[in-house]
Amino acid sequence: MDCIPNVERTAVRSGTSSSGGIASAASSGPLPYHFEPLAGTVWRDRFILNFFDLDPSPGVVDWDCSEWTYDAHYATDILIRGFAEQDMGVPVFAALDGVVTDSHDGEYDRNTILAGQPANYVIINHGGTHYSWYWHLRKGSLLVSTGQQVRAGAQIAQVGSSGHSFMPHLHFESRFDGYAYETYSGPCRPGPQHWVNQTTIPRQMWVSEFAMHNSNNIPGEAFYPHNPPRTGNFVRTGTAQPIGAWYVIHNEPANSAWRARYMRPDETVGFDSGVRTGTNAYSRWMATWFSFAFDPDTTGRWTLELSVNDQLLVNAPFLVLPAGATATNHPPQKPTAAAFDPPTPAGDEALFCRLTAPLVPDADYDVVSYRFEWFVNDVRVRTTTNAALADAIPRGAARGGDLVRTVVTPYDGREFGHPTEVTVVIPPRLWLAIGNIGRSQVVISWPTSMLNYVLQVNSPSLPTGAWTNAIGKPVPIGARLFVTNTIPQAITSRIYRLASP
Repeated sequence: MDCIPNVERTAVRSGTSSSGGIASAASSGPLPYHFEPLAGTVWRDRFILNFFDLDPSPGVVDWDCSEWTYDAHYATDILIRGFAEQDMGVPVFAALDGVVTDSHDGEYDRNTILAGQPANYVIINHGGTHYSWYWHLRKGSLLVSTGQQVRAGAQIAQVGSSGHSFMPHLHFESRFDGYAYETYSGPCRPGPQHWVNQTTIPRQMWVSEFAMHNSNNIPGEAFYPHNPPRTGNFVRTGTAQPIGAWYVIHNEPANSAWRARYMRPDETVGFDSGVRTGTNAYSRWMATWFSFAFDPDTTGRWTLELSVNDQLLVNAPFLVLPAGATATNHPPQKPTAAAFDPPTPAGDEALFCRLTAPLVPDADYDVVSYRFEWFVNDVRVRTTTNAALADAIPRGAARGGDLVRTVVTPYDGREFGHPTEVTVVIPPRLWLAIGNIGRSQVVISWPTSMLNYVLQVNSPSLPTGAWTNAIGKPVPIGARLFVTNTIPQAITSRIYRLASP
């Protein structure tokens, strides 16, 4: 069954509740998307589990001719990292400017069983017959209501697991002319892309989430997507104790061989699991755990090395404390990098701040959230703390000439780490407003942020056709500069431009 059961689709009031299929005009009609509409970055802390199923038969195929989907799925399913992140909050953003045509809230949001439950959702119309659907939202998180206008990049809700859902994720569905359509383009879906920058499907094996634990058994009701036990500190007892790890792995081949080696501070082997061959099937996403009981005979900083098929995937630290010691909290690590996306923003699109962080961002293996503080010309425009490696401000929050500054501070639930700060100046938009005064005079204006720019004029109707400085001194009025220019009768047309200083 699709993420949205048919009975729920028919109840949607947007007028676009037809089930699957691809509209014939969808390749040219819808506006393109600039970003995946949730906080975080795909293939870092977000994972696309299911794309659009392009196979009309009971089989499945995605746009890249693989099977990253399931039968009759008409959207993109983007996972967050379990209920621990949901509880901290993961924003959902409007993908484009539009008007909310329908929304629903109040449904239970921690579903792990697919039973056709009703969901919390938002539906936005982007003009004409172009709609986007946001499904499985967190209860009580909706910030918009029917009839409200929104801008691209504005937060509309948070990710949850309401409805027909097995774990927290965003079902993002695009519709045109009453049909769902695939936004990605590839060998099995030729035609134009509906993304300004389309992602590629990673085929390599990697681990996206990892934590140490001290349990010899993690029952199913406490395991993923719930928040399994976490610790980076083990106190010596003189006897064997369980020391294990759980992790989320991607693209693991079938029947993979794996090995865990526990390395002492002096880099000698304290315990070796040996090579163990699994009976797993290939999976693009899988959560698993292990535990071994042994006596950590040396205090200090140990390292767990996890290898799969002789490939070292994880090199994770943990502390062994002397007998009777009490573990103390360690602040989370500062992100290794922060950057704006797009790197040279134009001011007419949503602006993201994206982080790069290590697989283990906290020595105690606490779940780390990040406080994003956004300033435009030193005026605070947004503050949010969420469990994501990216946040955004909406289109229009900063304009040409504005200074944008974002301060990001990690938080482990007990202590803040060191902040990271990034700044960017939005390039001025080189545009002019021209108005007529009578027959032979025009008034030209431009923003005062371009005070040092020079107004130039060109007259293509004259033989020279060269750019020259326009006559007249600009006069500031409010936030714009104005100049009156006289057009000689011999000239039938003029072109104006601003030249950089």
